[in-house]
Amino acid sequence: MNPLPWTREMENEMTSLLELADNLSYTAIAERMSAKYEMEISKNACIGKARRMGIPQRNGKPHKPTGRPRKDLMVRIKVDAPIAPKIRRNQGPGVTLQQLDQNRECHWPLAAVEDKPPYVYCGKPAIDGGSWCHDHAKKAFSKVRA
Repeated sequence: MNPLPWTREMENEMTSLLELADNLSYTAIAERMSAKYEMEISKNACIGKARRMGIPQRNGKPHKPTGRPRKDLMVRIKVDAPIAPKIRRNQGPGVTLQQLDQNRECHWPLAAVEDKPPYVYCGKPAIDGGSWCHDHAKKAFSKVRA
């Protein structure tokens, strides 16, 4: 969608429509300007242009640019609560992703699919050149059935 090419004449027209005693809505202004300039001009295009031009809002308050977050709404929070991984008791302790040695330990996940991070992995010695230990390699690779 191409931006609307606002000309000085269009800006003056919108300013004059906003100053009318009828107190036209932005929808009515957009309809009048669309008819006059033979192009589709939306209500939101008129509102945005009025704000960029610095025209006060209808309630009399001047528009404040929102380029930066308001500091009075920001709250600093320090989180110092490490989350322990959920480990299934029948599968041993396992290791976290940070504890895995990339080439030597089994990367088989021990957590269920719906568990939340941090996930734990098997961590037993991996088969040469592989990502899994002997037991998990058997689970990963099954024989083709005839």
